[in-house]
Amino acid sequence: MALLVLVSVLLCSAVGTLIGARLLDIARRTHQLPELLIGTAIFAYACLALPALLAMGLPGVSPSAARALQIVQQAANDTALTALILFTWRVFRPDAGWARWAALAAIALGLFASWGSVSVAPNAAGGSAMPPEVRPYVSLMMAIWGGAFLWTGLESLRFHAMMRRRLAIKLGDPMVCNRLLLWAIWGLGCFALDLVNIACNVAGLDVSRHPAPLLNICVQTSLSSAVWYLAFFAPESYARLVRAA
Repeated sequence: MALLVLVSVLLCSAVGTLIGARLLDIARRTHQLPELLIGTAIFAYACLALPALLAMGLPGVSPSAARALQIVQQAANDTALTALILFTWRVFRPDAGWARWAALAAIALGLFASWGSVSVAPNAAGGSAMPPEVRPYVSLMMAIWGGAFLWTGLESLRFHAMMRRRLAIKLGDPMVCNRLLLWAIWGLGCFALDLVNIACNVAGLDVSRHPAPLLNICVQTSLSSAVWYLAFFAPESYARLVRAA
């Protein structure tokens, strides 16, 4: 199981880093906000948060190194969460007042959860089980991620339905429609998996050793790798299938 987790996490990290970097490069050239936000979210999570989380679980990591990795992981994780929330708000609900306040509240809670996780466990040793004092903050962060996943998934599903109606009268782009569907699958799938993460954390399971959270990590990272690849840089063979459908 540990090897399977390692392979899936490393694959997700590699795929996400490449895709995030390409989206950021597109944003640099086009000055488009959606590419900037989603590129930031994917790159921060895949290139920094995931590797730091993986390294924190390695045996023999010194307390000082674990502390540094924890700070990097929390900062990158919160950056990714903030970018995802802003992306969903600005792309799907830019003019809705409730969406603006919901986004700001979620971002503030995410910052609080990150601060709490870092501040209450400054001396956690690498490879050890999560200290009990940290779990409430971790559960809060997981709940915010779950809300962000659910929101972006539902909004993508709504826009996908609108795009399908446009396709029916030959006005839409099949690839954009498919991208919205893939993003909805990712968001709603990660929301469901996040509920498992919360349950495991509340139950006090060691996420670096217990089979249930380890299997969940495998599924979530594999889903992310597949969706990111197909949604943003799909091969021509996949594009032909989508356009022919």
